[in-house]
Amino acid sequence: MCGTNKFHLDTFYVDKKQPNNEIILSGDFSLPDYAKNIGNDYYLNLNLFRFFEGERIDYPERKIPIEYNFVSDRKYVTMLKIPDGYKLTYLPPGKTYHNAVFGFDLQYEQKGNWVSLTQQFDNDHLMLTSDQFEAWNKVLQNLFPLYKETLSLSKN
Repeated sequence: MCGTNKFHLDTFYVDKKQPNNEIILSGDFSLPDYAKNIGNDYYLNLNLFRFFEGERIDYPERKIPIEYNFVSDRKYVTMLKIPDGYKLTYLPPGKTYHNAVFGFDLQYEQKGNWVSLTQQFDNDHLMLTSDQFEAWNKVLQNLFPLYKETLSLSKN
């Protein structure tokens, strides 16, 4: 997320009792003035964390492999409770993109008065070699435009 001093963490939970050495971190927070208000509508970008920004590889220039400490399958869920008196009027489309190097699933969903954004990333490589750099960048090329999507809420 872009830095802001308005972020307030209300609660934070760590659940280590998951199978396969998994861990779940969750929390509740407030972020005043984050939504943009125009008339009776609010516009809000649920992409609070923009993973992999700044990780584009300059593959014509870079020749040295990139090493990772572990393979990963990461899942992040951001949830928004729709305030009383408002309704969801636009929900961005999701997208899935995978190639031989890595990939992502980004999906929005509304259930009752909650909207969720689920971001899932997988990387099965401990090392990326120069012949994989272009494929890495292709995933990012498909991911970054999604970070600009906003949902909209309108008064009932």
